[in-house]
Formats: sequence, structure tokens, C-alpha cells
Amino acid sequence: MPDHSKALPSQDALFKSFQVPYETVLTEESYIHFCIVMPPLLHDGNFLKGIIFTNRVCDALLERIPKIQEYFHVIASSFGPDYPTAALADAYLTLYPNPEREAWFRKNYPHCADKALIPMQGADYVNEYQFMPAPTPKEVELICVARIRPLKNLPMIARALKVYRKKYGFPCRMTLLGTGGKRRDFDCQDRNAWNPVEQKILGEMEDFLGNMDEYIDFVPWRCRNQGTLQKEYARAKLTVMGSLLEGKNKSIYESMSCNTPVVVFRQFNEGIRGDTPIFPEGAGLYAPEYDPESLADTIHQALHNLNSFTPREGMLNHYGRKRFVQMCMDALPYYRQTLPGYDDGSVFENPWLNLAMYSNWGTHVEGFVYKEQKQYTYQLAGLQELMAFAKGNMAAHLKSYFF
Repeated sequence: MPDHSKALPSQDALFKSFQVPYETVLTEESYIHFCIVMPPLLHDGNFLKGIIFTNRVCDALLERIPKIQEYFHVIASSFGPDYPTAALADAYLTLYPNPEREAWFRKNYPHCADKALIPMQGADYVNEYQFMPAPTPKEVELICVARIRPLKNLPMIARALKVYRKKYGFPCRMTLLGTGGKRRDFDCQDRNAWNPVEQKILGEMEDFLGNMDEYIDFVPWRCRNQGTLQKEYARAKLTVMGSLLEGKNKSIYESMSCNTPVVVFRQFNEGIRGDTPIFPEGAGLYAPEYDPESLADTIHQALHNLNSFTPREGMLNHYGRKRFVQMCMDALPYYRQTLPGYDDGSVFENPWLNLAMYSNWGTHVEGFVYKEQKQYTYQLAGLQELMAFAKGNMAAHLKSYFF
């Protein structure tokens, strides 16, 4: 058990930490990515564990620092369509609530059968108060936020833009935000700067469109600059996606949060969603068939009925950080048994939790979740001494805190 005679760390000690630059190419074998959902709390003689979620190397982290679980519940996420199988995790993040798939998973992975499964449909912990509508003209017809990769099916969108122009007599322009991977200095006009995968996909799109500049505005990857991305969503009339199978595609939820409706293929994540809809009614439209004309017709229908959509209302009613934190705490019996005055669905109004949060962190629960919470990526240095995985204050803090 933790030594409660030790004061919990200061906020600065926890959050003034080394962060790998977003331009750095990360691999799951070399890095740990984790997010502190709820910090550990000590108040009025009672100790409450926090919550973190992390990626596939969850077991590697906990094998090296087992004492983490004295202070945190650790939730594993694959950040993909598959379920995690980390043996040491306390719970798993899944994408959708799907009873049939969950039953299959528990039957075929009996060593994971006792883990809580927490659906993270509002992917990637989107902050609905950072991604907000903006008082800006809707100058862009379509926006697509996607790196140029095969699974994004960008040539299908290109074909739909061609069909749209031929069928409806005028072009439908799209801003493609995400070209050039994560290189901030990427020159969209210099085709030699594209890697071979990007060049191949670009060639397919050019085959359909001819002069792509008549249809698509290419914008370098800036998705990690959330303020810029929020403005791009806000000035678009519609967000479009071409992919059929993905994991943590957060573009849907970022777009909804900015009150921009979404068009996707009905078949998106069809094999893993079960009966769960892609988004709530009123947040966008499904193209019924996976072909360019179906997508073009759905885009046309959406663009001519923009006032009928209420995507931000759907985001606030069904997703967002507050609901995600609530789901995590409701799914773990520990909080119902340990947190004074615990009431399902009412964590943010809990008096003890808010008093403890202010005592330890100088803010209330909602303030921590929306303003102080951070995500971290740390190098594992080849799975050697894990306490060297960070190069700043966080490493020194963790070493003194867990040992």
C-alpha cells in the first residue's frame, strides 16, 4: 500500500514534464503513451487511486514499475479496432459497446475475462470545450482530416468529387488537412517531397481528377495544433471520411464538437460496431453504398440540408471527456466501494472528490479533467531501465514517488 504519510506530489512536479515532439516518429516498441484521467487523491485520512490509460506496452510498463498500481488503476488501450490483452491491466478500453463481440472475447481470452471493458467511442479523449464552434463564415464546403495512407481511401473521395461535378454541374471543393505525414515544413507543391506511399495514392487521385487543384486544397499536417484544427473544422460546412475500418478516428468527434456534420460510409467499422451507430442521429449522414456516386449524392444531400443537423448537441449528449471519466469510474467497482458518497453517474458532483481535488491539485474535478489533464509519450530506451524513459521533471518525480 502507498505510504500515506508522504504528501502527494505538487501539480507542477506532475505536469512540467518531458514530452516527445509531435514530429517525432513513434513506434509502439519504443515508446509508452499514457494519459492521466484522474490523479491519486489523499484527503481527510482517505486515499483514492487515480486512473491512467496507456497503449500496447502496458505490461512492459507495469513489469518495470509495479508500484504504479498502488497509486493508479491502469487501463490498457490498443488504439485500434482490436481489444487489448495486457495481462496486468485493470481494465480495457474498447471502441464500441458490442455485447456479442465482448462475449466472444471473454470466451476466447479467458485470462482477460475478468477485465472491465470500457467503450471509448468518443475517440481519443476529445475535449469538447477545446473543439467548439467559432463565429467564422463557412467558407469551405468539405474538409477531410486524414494522412495520405491506404486505409483512408482518399482515391474514393476523389472519384466522388469528380462524380459530383459531372452530375450536379459545379465543383465541390475539399480541404485535405493531413498531407505529408507529420512534417510541419512539408511543401505540398513539391511532389518530390511526398514519400512513395503518398505518391502512389496521389497518382491514383490524379488519374480520376486530372488537375487536382480544381478540386482539392492541400494543407500540411497541423492536427496536433488543436487551435488551428478547431478553426479548420469551424469554417467547413461538412466533414467527409472515406475509410471503412479504423481505430481511434477522432475526426468524427472533433467535427461534431465544432458543430460540423459528418458524412461517412455506412460500412465504417461495420464488423466491430454491432448495433452501435457511428454517430447520433442528427450529427451527419451515411453514404449507403461504398461507391463514388453514393458518396457524391450523400454529400450533396447534406450540403443542401445543413440546417437540419445538430452535431454538437449529439457530442455533448453522448460523448466528451466528462462522460468518459464517468464511464471509467462506474466500470471499476473500487470507486463504488472506496469513494465516500459515490453515486453512479454523479462523480463530478461528489463533495469528497471535489474537496480532495482542490486540496491536492488546487482545482475542482471538472477543472482537472478539462484544463490540467495531459497526455505523455515517453521513450522506453529499448526496455532497459524504465525510470530513464523521461528526460525531465516527471522522471525524477516518478522515481521518488514510486520508490
